[in-house]
Parts: sequence; C-alpha cells; structure tokens
Amino acid sequence: EEGKVIPGIYDMVFKEVMKGCPNYLADILYQILGLDKEITLNNMTIQDTNHRISHITEKEKRSDVIVQIENKLINLEMNKKYYDGLYEKNEAYMRRIGSESLKIGEDYEEKMWIQINFDNFFPFDEEDDRVIIEFKLMDTKCHIVEVENYVKYHINLAKICEKYYNKEERGNLTKLEKELLLLVLDTKGEIKEISEGDKDMMEAGKRIEDLSFDINTIGWYDAEEDREITNYLQNKYERKKAREEGLKEGKEEGIKEGIKEGIKEGIKEGIKESNIEIAKKLKGKGMDIVLISEVTNLTEQEILHLE
Repeated sequence: EEGKVIPGIYDMVFKEVMKGCPNYLADILYQILGLDKEITLNNMTIQDTNHRISHITEKEKRSDVIVQIENKLINLEMNKKYYDGLYEKNEAYMRRIGSESLKIGEDYEEKMWIQINFDNFFPFDEEDDRVIIEFKLMDTKCHIVEVENYVKYHINLAKICEKYYNKEERGNLTKLEKELLLLVLDTKGEIKEISEGDKDMMEAGKRIEDLSFDINTIGWYDAEEDREITNYLQNKYERKKAREEGLKEGKEEGIKEGIKEGIKEGIKEGIKESNIEIAKKLKGKGMDIVLISEVTNLTEQEILHLE
C-alpha cells in the first residue's frame, strides 16, 4: 500500500536489518548489554544460524541472528506472535547454540551465552512497565546466581508501541525505544519521524524501506502472509473438528451413562415394586406395620396407604 513498509517483526526483514546495519545493531547491543560500541564493530561476526541436525528424523532448526563478539555469543530472536511453547523453543535453541559453539578443550567459564528475545507482545504481565526484562538461573529464595555466563533478555516491544501511540508519553521515548520502534512501525512517515537526525537509525529505516520494495522480499512476505492465513484456517478447522469430535464423544458417553443410570433406576423401581407386593401380603396377614417397614424398606406412611 502507498506509504507502507514490511515491518521488522517479519523474520526476513529483521535478519537483513540486523546483518546489514552494523552500527544500528552495535548501538542496540550497547543499550541492552552495555557492550562498547567500537569493540563490537571491530570484533562482531555473524554466525551460521542453522543448527546441527543430530538425528535423521529431526526437523531443520534455524535461529534468526547469531552474533559473536569476542567470547560472547548472542542469539537474537524476533518473536512476532506468542504461541504455546515459544519460550521453550527459544530456550532450546540457545542451549543448542551453546553446546555447538563450545570446542573440545575450551574452558566453559570463559564463554558467555546471551539470548535476546524481541517480543512483539506483552511477554508476561501487561502491567509490567519494563522494556527490558532480564533472566538468570538462580535460586528462588536468596537469588544466588548459579550460572553467570548464561543470561536471557525479553524486550517488550508492545510496551514501547503503547508508549509511542500515547501522545503524552511519546516525547519521553529513549533512544533504545526509538531504535526498537523501527522494527515495529509499518509506515515510511512514522519511520522517518522516529529516525530523523540519527545516522544509525536513518540507515536502518532506509534498509527497511528498500527491503519492502525488493521483489524477493515482497514475494517472501506474500508467502509468509499466505502461510499465516493457511495456518490460522487449519488451526480453526482442527479446533472445530476437535470440538465436534468432543461433542460426539460426549453424546455417546452421555447415552452410555444414560443407559447405565436407566438400568440402575429400573432395578431400584423393580425392587420397590416387589417390596410393595410383599408389604401388601404381610399387611393382609396382620403383621405389625413397623416390622413390615423394616423388611421392605418402605416408610410406615407408604405401607398404611397400601390397599
């Protein structure tokens, strides 16, 4: 559409921006991790994002962007949408990267593994105002960190967008928040407004715009949209089918339970009718009402009304 761009929340755009705009990436890493920008630019290498397949039945796995800076290995993941198992998948990828990157004979403690998840949604609690949420492996009582060389960050893109679209808060956006907004915004006008006057952000904004009009990116974007629609419809169909199957099973189970209950009720009614006949005979023979009640389990009132 006129004035629109394919935003950086799409994997292909995210990867190309991070790989193609080193100054922009270096500043983001400085803002999040405190890494010296010059050291990052002089030592940064982009790693292969394909994970080693360990079994013939295993599906291909690929991270978005993996950056190595001296002894630090940083995995950057764009999480466009939340789904069950997303964080588990991110965690598994990072653990695998760590194990694959450690060469025989290397000192484990000299390595540093960092996971940065860019979440295009509120990752945990919508009331949580933090843009950067840091996780470490530690005990729950004293907060003693068990592993110092493994850390994970969740970047709350949804919170930044909420702040941007609030007129009162827009003027308080930090540089990092503006840099991250570039990945979410989908119009040229908004990107220009945010990046104006900042060389690194303007470079990233231009990269997003160029990618949006690249025929290969457009083809990929259309295919990605088609896949999402197909997945949505497939999931909807599967949910509907599961619901129908559940209703069918429920009906069948209900019929079975109904039959069981009917048999039970029938037996109860049969026993009661039999007891009534016995009570009539005993009453006709002049037996005491209290004794008849004990024998037949009928109430004294029921027995008195028998003819």
